[in-house]
Amino acid sequence: MHVEREVPPLGGVGDGDREVALTEWTLTMRARARHDPAPPHPGLRVERARVPSYELSHALYSAVGVTVCWTDRRTWDYDAWHEWVADPRLELWIATVDGTPAGFCELLGHDDAAVEIVLFGLIPTFRGVGVGGPFLSACIEAAWRYDRTLPGRDLPGDTSRVFLVTSTLDHPHALKNYLARGFELEHSEKWDKRVPDPRVSVLDLPFDPRDDARRGL
Repeated sequence: MHVEREVPPLGGVGDGDREVALTEWTLTMRARARHDPAPPHPGLRVERARVPSYELSHALYSAVGVTVCWTDRRTWDYDAWHEWVADPRLELWIATVDGTPAGFCELLGHDDAAVEIVLFGLIPTFRGVGVGGPFLSACIEAAWRYDRTLPGRDLPGDTSRVFLVTSTLDHPHALKNYLARGFELEHSEKWDKRVPDPRVSVLDLPFDPRDDARRGL
């Protein structure tokens, strides 16, 4: 029998936006030979999630991003999430350690033969335990192997470069990990960003699960 326990309200959650000064870096790897793989992790497994799932992508985004101020998708509604995960150019790669989800990576193919690492991150439990380096290496190799001939992609040629954008809002070790794997700094920019409170994350639904007829859909 499941018994609901009373949870006290969280003080200060939802305090609104805050202006944050940040530095943003664009990093690029222009040749596969530039990749310097990290030492393997014995319990790490990396696999592509081939069935688009809005609920899974939203859950991973929230689990990884809440402590590193990933808030850009907080304004996405149900339709926007579905459109994103259904894009045939998008690949979702999931890391597990001993069967437990540890992080995820999104790869996106571009018309100029580049592949973007749109998002890469670990669930807090798996940070600082030797997972980030080998997981990133696996994602870099997946980017260089990106199949541009799959249905719906219609993208020319092989991967010409792999790139990503990160910032001081990401994990403090993120930039170091990217540079250690062979990425090079292409561009940097300083600016102020309006950041919502990352502690508030809601799974947007087009219906109310409290209605008996819709529960479980």
